[in-house]
Amino acid sequence: MFADHVAGLASGGTIAIGAVGILVALRNQHRQLNAQMYVEFSGRFQQLLRSFPTEAWLANADPSHPMPAPSREVTEYTLYAFQFASDIYYLHASFGESGRHCRRILSTARISWSI
Repeated sequence: MFADHVAGLASGGTIAIGAVGILVALRNQHRQLNAQMYVEFSGRFQQLLRSFPTEAWLANADPSHPMPAPSREVTEYTLYAFQFASDIYYLHASFGESGRHCRRILSTARISWSI
């Protein structure tokens, strides 16, 4: 009788330890996914910064600097910047913890919103 009781407790303990192990693995996977998303979006942001026309950045930073003439290149990169900000916004709105990473990326770009 005592051996059956000990075996039952050992089985329950094994199941509990296994459940805790699964929860830890899921948490680690979630954190790794967040890190991968941060790296991916940071890379996209750096690509946007490198490819955007210099004249447009100068006009944005200094109001006395004239705006560049309208061109297809400026239009395409402006639309890409809006799409990037939209992707970050929806990522932030969808994932709670990823919001920290989104705010870090957007603070670099000086883009903000309140949710």
